[in-house]
Amino acid sequence: MYKTKRIYWFELGDDFFQSKIVKKLRKEENGDTLALIYLRLLLSTVKSEGVITFDGIEDSVEEELSLLLNEDQDDIARVIELIDLYDLAEKIDSKSFFLKDAQKYIFSESESAKRVRKLRAKRKKNREKAVETLSACNAEVTKL
Repeated sequence: MYKTKRIYWFELGDDFFQSKIVKKLRKEENGDTLALIYLRLLLSTVKSEGVITFDGIEDSVEEELSLLLNEDQDDIARVIELIDLYDLAEKIDSKSFFLKDAQKYIFSESESAKRVRKLRAKRKKNREKAVETLSACNAEVTKL
């Protein structure tokens, strides 16, 4: 069966750094690093639309995220602690959780939607070109 290819992107709004969680993270010790870890966690869920799943490669969630993000385990633990404290994640099962804020920043488009969008843009361009040609033909002719 043919599987439709989806294109995902992360659109960071101008309100991201004004959000309460990011402000709280930045006030902590190593705050800029913690805010960056939170942002990277959100980014890591783009294709899964907000879900982080643990494969059990490491002994704990913090260790596995530390491996995934290449960040210090203590900083990861602090971010997870604040995510739990402010109820920004929802546990799905013992191996995965959903980051609630991710839905605000993740968008997707199927390959067919992309094709249709391009076709419409091409048709619009052709119509505009045809109108220009018609208006050039309707111009007054100079007398000889």
